[in-house]
Amino acid sequence: MSFPIEEKLLISFEIFSFILYFIIIIYLNLNYKKNNDLFSISFIIQFTFNGICDFMSALSVIMYRKVAIWGWLREYYIENNWVTWAYTLTFYQFTSLTITGNFLITLNRYMTITNPIFYKIKWTFKVAIFIIIFQTVICFGVYTHLYFVSSVFVYDPSIPTWYFTKSKWIYSLYDSICLITICWISAIATGLLNVLICLKYNKIFKSSLGNKKNSKIPLFIFTLLTSSILFITAIQQTIRLRSAIRQERWLRNLMNYYFFYILPLLSCVHAYLMIFLSKQIRNDFYFYFKKYILRRKIPKVNSTIQTTKWREKIVI
Repeated sequence: MSFPIEEKLLISFEIFSFILYFIIIIYLNLNYKKNNDLFSISFIIQFTFNGICDFMSALSVIMYRKVAIWGWLREYYIENNWVTWAYTLTFYQFTSLTITGNFLITLNRYMTITNPIFYKIKWTFKVAIFIIIFQTVICFGVYTHLYFVSSVFVYDPSIPTWYFTKSKWIYSLYDSICLITICWISAIATGLLNVLICLKYNKIFKSSLGNKKNSKIPLFIFTLLTSSILFITAIQQTIRLRSAIRQERWLRNLMNYYFFYILPLLSCVHAYLMIFLSKQIRNDFYFYFKKYILRRKIPKVNSTIQTTKWREKIVI
């Protein structure tokens, strides 16, 4: 199969998105003291970890699915067992980390908005590290069964294409059950938190006018987008499990096909969410762009922290 135009567009979008993603990560880590009132250290830790997991998840889709479909490296994959070993240890695990990471970053954002004092006192650096370790243990631990079965790189003439799968059919069912559970829990929890966040923002900006009132629109769009992607992913995986049980190979492969398009979108969305929601990041990026790219001297403008009528800080 050739390298179709839609794949080129998707890969280009992913490359640009992850460059932007890691620029934001570097910016947050280098300026966390200056922006401490806007971005807590726990948020920066979770956002950085999510960025790494999102990148690995998107890379796994390319390496273990897209490359095979495009017809690249087939002989290399067949001749080198370490590739199937790496697939077993990383693919579903990083996919799960991406999905659960959406829930945790949403929970972080929810806590900063609804209970900033409790969040600042309780969600400390050590707590953030513990949450990441716990998240990693869960996402790798639920796939313990994979460590006792080999993966294979096979050709399916009904598609037709090459792909990675488990050497035993029953283990593929276990994979699907684990991923479905993670998808539905994360989708429901993230959806509820996003609704509460939007309601809180709506209350905050209820009496605002002009640009301040319009600033909530990007939040609504991106929360709707992330929640929709998570629910679509959960539905896709449910259909995939049903088709696998009934051995409807064409439907299972169709769900895989769409899943490997929507997962990279979920991985990329957070970079744009940060830019649209944070005026401080937009101002700083504009300043650095004018200074280092266009070589112009401009006064740097710092954004002010918005407060509610109860004088609570809004931390994005």
